[in-house]
Amino acid sequence: MGSTVRFGVSMDKELVEALDELTLAYDFPNRSQTIRHMIHEEVRRHGAQDENVEVTAIVSLLYKSDTHLNRVRIDSYPSLSIHTNLQSHITKDIVLKILVVRGISGDVTRWASQVMKSAHVVGNVSVVAIDSMVEDFSW
Repeated sequence: MGSTVRFGVSMDKELVEALDELTLAYDFPNRSQTIRHMIHEEVRRHGAQDENVEVTAIVSLLYKSDTHLNRVRIDSYPSLSIHTNLQSHITKDIVLKILVVRGISGDVTRWASQVMKSAHVVGNVSVVAIDSMVEDFSW
């Protein structure tokens, strides 16, 4: 991130009250922190819709331990890399698999949807950050 810039914002009293409620609900120290968080979320959400943006994402899969997962080769998705592959039994017969992946949004989404096509698999792809957000952490 760059240097902090101060600016004024005008809004209806009801919106300010809603902002204060969110600040309390999410335990932010002040309105500025709440607004920063909301803007980061919107930037991430909006950026993740662009299939050509590089993203860091979490692919989570839930399945029975005897389920055969589709083995989808990542070399068909040139931008894709898997950084973390964590698997844990949450019950004797149920497995939770969490993958942290990085790549172009379209590749991540297409690869994950192929993996999730396995029978009896419940899955989700959650974009954590777009590339420009990751670059902001390079201080």
